[in-house]
Amino acid sequence: ENGLSCYSTSNSYSELTEEGDLYICGSTGVVLTNIDEENKVETDARLTVPYLEVDGETVYPDENGNFTVKSGARKITVCAYCFNYSLVDPEVSCQLEGFDRSMKTVRRSELKPVDYTNLAGGEYVFKMKLLSEYGEVQKEFSVKIVKKEALKETGWFRALIVLGLVAFVIAVSTIIGNQRMKKLKEKEEEQTILIREIVEAFAKVIDMKDRYTNGHSTRVAEYTAMLARELGYDDETVEKYRNISTRRSPRGPDSSMISERSASPRKLSISRDV
Repeated sequence: ENGLSCYSTSNSYSELTEEGDLYICGSTGVVLTNIDEENKVETDARLTVPYLEVDGETVYPDENGNFTVKSGARKITVCAYCFNYSLVDPEVSCQLEGFDRSMKTVRRSELKPVDYTNLAGGEYVFKMKLLSEYGEVQKEFSVKIVKKEALKETGWFRALIVLGLVAFVIAVSTIIGNQRMKKLKEKEEEQTILIREIVEAFAKVIDMKDRYTNGHSTRVAEYTAMLARELGYDDETVEKYRNISTRRSPRGPDSSMISERSASPRKLSISRDV
């Protein structure tokens, strides 16, 4: 795990200082070690995220060191680096707060850019920690990543959607309620017509006992309905009075006692007028 992090370059110039610091040229850079001291994780190691790659484009931090990503970004690559001029290959932990559930720990030599896809709009913090061989945190680094919210992610758009759903539910409920009320009203009208026809049928049977009283109940019912309307009663009350007057027994002389043979002109006149 520890040792040179790269291949030493042949025929290259190395430097050894009086303090024992040895600078060795390697295939990927310069390695620093002290030949007089035990190699430990250097606390001056640098953790950094110099740039992001957003859908193949490079994005650099602003003057405050924060990254701003467009709302339509689908793939964000965090290019995290740990620069350490020593022979030690320390562990580095990384986590994107707001997305990752836990820290991911790897060796510095295994540290690679981290890809994130379809991040929701909002603020995230990418954290890095340099660990000692005992797992202690030697150094920390964090950077803020702000992804702009898409239209569908904004609060007012969500509120508008909720209001639209509520309005839709109310409209559907109103339509269903109106249809049910219409059906109930139609059924009520059918029952009213049925009751009227039954009452009129009974009245006609009674009136047919004598041709001089035939139609009497119908005329009385019509006059009653006309009077009820003139008095300002509603349709339900008018219909109730119509049925009551239709079921009434004819007043005046008993029609069963009136016949062409026995009835006097006066009785016939009274029977016709009633």
